[in-house]
Amino acid sequence: MSIRLVLALALCNMASLRAGRVLFALNALSLGATPFTVGMLASLFALFPGVMSWPVGMLADRFGSRWLLVIGTGGTGVAMLVPYFVPGLPALFVAAGMLGFSFALYNVALQNLIGLISSPQRRAQNFSNFGLAQSVASFLGPLLAGLTGAFGPGNGQHDPGHDGGQGIRENDADDRLEFCGSQTIGSLAEGALDAQERLLGREEDRREHQHRERHRDQP
Repeated sequence: MSIRLVLALALCNMASLRAGRVLFALNALSLGATPFTVGMLASLFALFPGVMSWPVGMLADRFGSRWLLVIGTGGTGVAMLVPYFVPGLPALFVAAGMLGFSFALYNVALQNLIGLISSPQRRAQNFSNFGLAQSVASFLGPLLAGLTGAFGPGNGQHDPGHDGGQGIRENDADDRLEFCGSQTIGSLAEGALDAQERLLGREEDRREHQHRERHRDQP
């Protein structure tokens, strides 16, 4: 197996993993999942790689990397298709676990394979290219997931039944804003009337005082 094929597999698998994290979280939120549920869903992506890395490394040393790479890559593809054919939160948890388990398989297998097929002079360069491929995939995966969510089927369609609650909340907010605005205008009007009445009262008091002074000066 050539190093270019290994790097291409690393790029595709890692991009699928990163895209799956974004897509699964967005799908869970659209299904009404709580933030805690979304956090549990995201944690499954890291659970299996942390638990399975050592056993997978032993399997790779004993049986080789080919079958681990095939199973891991195939599991990644199946995991990405599970939420499409089986909608719902349980399917998302199953798919997230499958993605994490598949990542544990192909990631260890790919690193073992790079060490086997690389010459001593090219081993450091090939591992550097492997890390670069994973970095590029980590950038492209969420980006492609965002583009899929932005331009995917059904995006932008308006469902009155689905966002009816939000429409009601917006109407309530508008009503409260209008009520507060009317109260503010009413308070300003009352304040202006009170000020005008006080000015008129002071003017009348001044005139009455002047009238008394004139009568007092007269003999």
